[in-house]
Amino acid sequence: MKAIEILKFIGECGGRFKASNLDDLISYIDLMLKDNRVLEIRQPDFLLGFMFFSICREVNLYYAKKPWDFVPHDPSGNIVYIEAMVIREWNKVLRKEIQKRMLALYPNLDTLIWHRYHEDGDRMITYRRKQSCMK
Repeated sequence: MKAIEILKFIGECGGRFKASNLDDLISYIDLMLKDNRVLEIRQPDFLLGFMFFSICREVNLYYAKKPWDFVPHDPSGNIVYIEAMVIREWNKVLRKEIQKRMLALYPNLDTLIWHRYHEDGDRMITYRRKQSCMK
């Protein structure tokens, strides 16, 4: 997958970018791809979306950064922070599939965090793995 293909997909999903941000966005996507931090989400023969993520022990660094700034991550961390997700549909089956894939890549994960942005502000969403599932 290349950055331009991901940009095209984001545009097909309605995403729009300022011309002044394109260089930063392309650089961010390229670096995330090289660092294996882009999860392609698909059904057989159909691309559903992409998730950009970081593994860490503390999310403040990722939350405080500008949207298209690349920050190295800590693959031995226990938290997956979803930096961005572009997806055509979302449901429980997809969430469970993504969870399964992330745990296969990073078995030490026990927490998933993302921020849901809204015109009234944002709120942090946190999912924690149950202890019984960690065995």
